[in-house]
Amino acid sequence: MKLSYLLTLSLLLCLGYSSLAQEELDEKRLAVHRNPQEFARLDSSSNWLNQYGSMLGYYLQGKYDSARYQLVLMNMSDMPERERGYSLLVAGRIYRYYSENQRALGSIDSASTLFVRTQDDAGLFMATVDLIEHYRATESFIEAQALVDQLHLMDNDTSIPAEYKSRLFHREAAMRLEIDNQIELADPLLTRSIQLAIEANAPWQEATALLDLGYYHFLKESDEDYLGMMNRAAEIWNELGYQQDYAIARMNKVRVYIKILGRYEEARQILNELQREALQKDWTLLNSYVWLERKALYENLGQLDSALYAYREYHEYRTRLLREQLDYVNAEVMAKLGVEIARNQLLKTSAEKDETDELLQSEKSRSKIFIALASSFLLLLILMIWFYMRTRNLNKKISAQKELTADANSKLETALDQKNFLYRELHHRVKNNLANLSGLIYLQEKSLTSGEAKSALRETRNRIQAMSSIHKGLYQTEDIIEIELQSFLEELTLSLLSVYEDEGMEVHWQIKCEGVSLKIDLAIPLAMVVNEILTNSLKYAFKGRKNGFLEITGKSTSHEGWIIQVIDDGPGLPSELNWDSSKTLGMSLIKVLSEEIDTTVTYRYEQNKSIFTLTHSETTHG
Repeated sequence: MKLSYLLTLSLLLCLGYSSLAQEELDEKRLAVHRNPQEFARLDSSSNWLNQYGSMLGYYLQGKYDSARYQLVLMNMSDMPERERGYSLLVAGRIYRYYSENQRALGSIDSASTLFVRTQDDAGLFMATVDLIEHYRATESFIEAQALVDQLHLMDNDTSIPAEYKSRLFHREAAMRLEIDNQIELADPLLTRSIQLAIEANAPWQEATALLDLGYYHFLKESDEDYLGMMNRAAEIWNELGYQQDYAIARMNKVRVYIKILGRYEEARQILNELQREALQKDWTLLNSYVWLERKALYENLGQLDSALYAYREYHEYRTRLLREQLDYVNAEVMAKLGVEIARNQLLKTSAEKDETDELLQSEKSRSKIFIALASSFLLLLILMIWFYMRTRNLNKKISAQKELTADANSKLETALDQKNFLYRELHHRVKNNLANLSGLIYLQEKSLTSGEAKSALRETRNRIQAMSSIHKGLYQTEDIIEIELQSFLEELTLSLLSVYEDEGMEVHWQIKCEGVSLKIDLAIPLAMVVNEILTNSLKYAFKGRKNGFLEITGKSTSHEGWIIQVIDDGPGLPSELNWDSSKTLGMSLIKVLSEEIDTTVTYRYEQNKSIFTLTHSETTHG
């Protein structure tokens, strides 16, 4: 009784801390959005909440270098999982500004995984909106549209804040503005975004949508007061302290002054102010826009020499910006080309070695012929001297060849390291894609009302997570060919228990598979088989019970052979069910996948226990 009381008290304290941390983060995020200047100061303390506020404050003001430095100082391991997810979303936006798209995508994926684990629908919604923005920025419009359609299924979900929905409508509108035949669709989307922002009391989001709506009507040259929209957006951002957004709003006003109103002197003054800010804060992109608008200004004034000079400066800044972005891209490409270069160098070295070996054999044969033909002591002495000199040269060549061989071995090791890196990267990306797919299925599951459909989607998500665990294990270990069975089964069992273990029921489980490892071609099908057996046990074996027992044992029987048993103390399969001929999806998967890896699956019920036995031997697999 005392132990049960202590456990209950500990659980309540943990839940209370999690709820408190969640409220603190939400309050901090809103406070920073309303006054980023107050929080924009580097914080190297251990208080993760202050570090998060500092990073977000710098980002909102456009001080990206400081935001990135604060990100480096942060220790996210001390943060609760949900709060770590929101910090990763800010990190992803910082990486995307620097065109580090892979790191940005990894941050969004990790955040999505944390939101699914903590069942935070709103956080998962925002992570998906950030993924839409990532696809829009990389012009992957088909992928972005698929995610937009998924999120619109949640338009009436009251658990999603209006601010988040406003951001979704705005990001969709930004995508429409970039597709020629869909520009007209942006107007109602931006109008809806503004309505939701006002409803949520989120002026930063209202300003973002207002600016784009004004820009839309400017492009269409409509009768709407687009200059008033731009001025209102600029006022909001100036009041909030969003420095770079305020600069962009004024840049749009300059375009209206030059192209429509002919207010050239006012446009020139604003451009001078913007250029000073861009140079002070090293905003390369903004500086390029300034020179582009100077070109348009000079052209309208008939100052063609000045327009040409402005265009050259614009081109110089754009080249600099592209060069900075290409540095990140080149680093990624060079990693991929490294293995191919090393292989070509190794082949070249091998050809040089063969040529040297042929030369060595030829020289030895000629020396033997000269010695055999020696007919006098004097000639023999001359030949011996000559042979000595040739041998010394050959020894030098042999030493040089040893150095070449050592260099070739070094390059081969480098090539192998690079190959292993690429394999781990491959497994990491497969795991990321499976995690994204799991998140989308989770969103779909939340939008359904049918219990049967939800159960089907939940089982599908479990199967995806089983495959994802294999790839996660492979990129986190030194061995990329094999995976340890013990750690994988522990993670799989915990994941399934979190889904199927009813409140008030306690399942005692243990896994005894130490020292058993599987090759990757066997691991993934086996993971699916074990997943189906465990799912069947958790769904039916402990139904209506307060506790139960589950055990998985495994041992190696030969070089590549093993036996795995899944045991539970449930009532067993119904006597009228012949599992060998069963056509259910789970049983069908077990039979198909076990046949694929040449594994025999048997079932028996004895001593009040259900026992599934999976047997694989070297002879059957060979």
